[in-house]
Amino acid sequence: MTAIPSLSTLTLGLPPSCISFSPKYPEYFVVGTYHLHPQKSGEEGAAQQRSGSLLLYKLTGDDMYWTHLPVLAEGVFIVDEDELVGTVLTPKFSILHLEWSPHGHDGDPDSLAVATSTGSLVFYESSPQDGSLVEVNRKQICDVDVLVLHLAWHPTREDYVGVALSDGRVCLCSFPADGEGVEVIEVARHSLEAWFLAFYDESSGSSTIFSGGDDMVLQQSTIDSDGSATQLWQDRRLHQAGITAILRLSTELIVTGSYDDHIRLISTPKTGRRQVLAESNLEGGVWRLKVLSDSEQLANTNPSTAQLQEASLVPSSTTLPAQPNVTRYTVPPFSKDPPSNLSVEPHENGR
Repeated sequence: MTAIPSLSTLTLGLPPSCISFSPKYPEYFVVGTYHLHPQKSGEEGAAQQRSGSLLLYKLTGDDMYWTHLPVLAEGVFIVDEDELVGTVLTPKFSILHLEWSPHGHDGDPDSLAVATSTGSLVFYESSPQDGSLVEVNRKQICDVDVLVLHLAWHPTREDYVGVALSDGRVCLCSFPADGEGVEVIEVARHSLEAWFLAFYDESSGSSTIFSGGDDMVLQQSTIDSDGSATQLWQDRRLHQAGITAILRLSTELIVTGSYDDHIRLISTPKTGRRQVLAESNLEGGVWRLKVLSDSEQLANTNPSTAQLQEASLVPSSTTLPAQPNVTRYTVPPFSKDPPSNLSVEPHENGR
């Protein structure tokens, strides 16, 4: 693949594991880090310790400025004045995923949910005016030896957050209005680690949730307004390794990423057999998929009127601040049914 030149690079004190830009204030982004401590002599068989940090930056032009040092747990403070970077080591847990809330009103602080290596969700509020990131809530949603591998805010219910867990469960976490307690509802299960989940609202008022796991199973369930879930189908014939990313293009089309180095365009009709319409080998596991187009949201787009869209595909070997391989792909429109020779092609501008 053609290399992408870097505009700016920062070397952090710990390996970065995830990054997310604020949807309300896009000049701000947060980086989470993950460090697995080596086992010491005589500790064979014991659970390995994990630690990490959470860093808030402001992007000004091509420069990245560290803005705040949030305290996740007692730790050691390190500042590199030359790089304008700050790190708080967090010996109690590491960060596996984070996501800004799509909810909220103008003037409200930005809300951030963080998935940890000790079975908890931690919630923060960010105020760009003073560059702060403040913990406001922490919920233990499963045993401390279970990793929260992925999280997703419900698109319309701000009291719902979905999680994918290392014990194979996919759960819906319901938070009461008073902020006390949490109800954890299992909506799907994988035989190995659940790597990814994605919510989508339906016109019927229910929600659809897709999930993928290390067991190569792709499954779809529906969630009613009361949080109860019904599995619609599951399929393990479509992938050759764990499923690590899912992006819905329309009511019956999704793109998936996998450890088997492929992205796949998959037809998921409500009735009938699911099938791979096109696939591409990226020569590296595909961790994330993201829509880059500024046009109408793909989830609400009918395939018959779909315009060319782009998705960004990041191999699993990529870690910040290493230079990522990001490839743009276009999905061509079609008039009615997907043609048998449909292909996913790299964007004309390359990578």
